[in-house]
Amino acid sequence: MVRILRHTSATRALLLALFGTMVFSLQANVAEEEGPGGANATPRADDSQHASTEARALEFSEQELEQAAKNLARRQLTAELVFAHRFALDARIPGLMNRLAAVAPESAELSFFHALGHYRAGEKGQALVELEQSLRRNVAYSRSWNLRGLILSEADRLPEAVECFENAIQYSPYDPTYVYNLASTLYRLNRHGEALEIAERAIRLKPNLAEAFYLTGLIHRERRDIGAAVVAFGSAHYFGMQSSRFLLDYLQVAEAAGEERVVLELLEAMADRDETEVLRNIARLRLHFGEYAAAVTQLQKLCAKTDATPGDRRMYAYALARSGTNGLDRLRRLDIPEAERETLIEYYQTTLNNREANFETRDPILNPIR
Repeated sequence: MVRILRHTSATRALLLALFGTMVFSLQANVAEEEGPGGANATPRADDSQHASTEARALEFSEQELEQAAKNLARRQLTAELVFAHRFALDARIPGLMNRLAAVAPESAELSFFHALGHYRAGEKGQALVELEQSLRRNVAYSRSWNLRGLILSEADRLPEAVECFENAIQYSPYDPTYVYNLASTLYRLNRHGEALEIAERAIRLKPNLAEAFYLTGLIHRERRDIGAAVVAFGSAHYFGMQSSRFLLDYLQVAEAAGEERVVLELLEAMADRDETEVLRNIARLRLHFGEYAAAVTQLQKLCAKTDATPGDRRMYAYALARSGTNGLDRLRRLDIPEAERETLIEYYQTTLNNREANFETRDPILNPIR
């Protein structure tokens, strides 16, 4: 049975949302038939026939309307499930999944969200099974290709992951996440030229994509293009990249480029970090600038860590001596073998004696010659 919808505002909105393409096509056909005169052309005898054709185009069967309603519901539930997973609203997920199963039991979306749930639970093998089902139902479902690529990349199955990300991009070419995922996987495969090209494409799609700038910085560093690396790292930092690993990488290229202003800014940005490698690098650079008291502060925290090395403790003894601090008590309190402690104290004394014996340079304002 076919029925003609009444021209209510709600109906018109539904039709425009679901059948915009068809209406656009109809309008194009009418415009083409109208010829150069367009809407201002002289009315023709067959105008009534055109009106009749347009009316028939807005007639839909009960089955078409029912399917359209299901498609709308499927899309709405998909959007709600994306939101629930993104913000960990786990209590909402089972109910939404039940509704999606009722509306679209054979959909690629349903299998995808089953896979996403397994992935979040650490059940990655089962997630791959669900993703295979999703892609059998709709080979063009890019979310499933991307999640499959993510799981394979985490399993170090990188060539397979590349293929998945390429498929995700094929079906959704303007998603910057998929493009970035491909670039990072190519980088891990040491395909740096391709990775750089793809990462730059991700930046064009999303100009504030900090991760992509970080990746381009790493590639420039590998190529010994330190200037370009500093610029890329600076953009990544500006757009929010703050991890300790990133800051250490940025510090390395800034130091190599002689960008002391940037180095000092990064030292300040890392001042409250407590990771061993961060403390070690902060102390090393404070010593480089002759800021011995600041170095002592960092080295004291470093030497309290279980993974501190004899080299760290030797640096601590040096900083204590150069800062003019009475460091013997601090060195004696270190939990280290007695033989190392004796060597460390001897080194501290030697450094202290050398400092006192050296001719000290001076500033004529702060310490004028008498």
